[in-house]
Amino acid sequence: MCAQFLILLLFSSVSFAEDQNATRTDNHGDTRLVCRPATNTDVIIFFLGSYVAHVATVMPLPAEPINANIPRILAVLLLPTVGMETGLRAIRNLAIFAKDDSATAARAAH
Repeated sequence: MCAQFLILLLFSSVSFAEDQNATRTDNHGDTRLVCRPATNTDVIIFFLGSYVAHVATVMPLPAEPINANIPRILAVLLLPTVGMETGLRAIRNLAIFAKDDSATAARAAH
């Protein structure tokens, strides 16, 4: 998440420096606000950030080693609906409402 913010900040500053002389800005009546048209870089950063955030939410299965989760992360990156089954299973089992950690893990595994 921090890396995403830094990339966004870097590209925003570069894009803003390029557009400083642009006359197509608007403030929508608020003098503290400066809105400029979205550039191709803005759109690319938005989508890449969205994909990275989506991949960061991939849940590993209980007791699954990290390296076993890597293929799932790559699959989610290419096909965003792949991780839906794991999330729906977690919701269906209501694992978060278990009384202790071992019951939570047992519910989440089924």
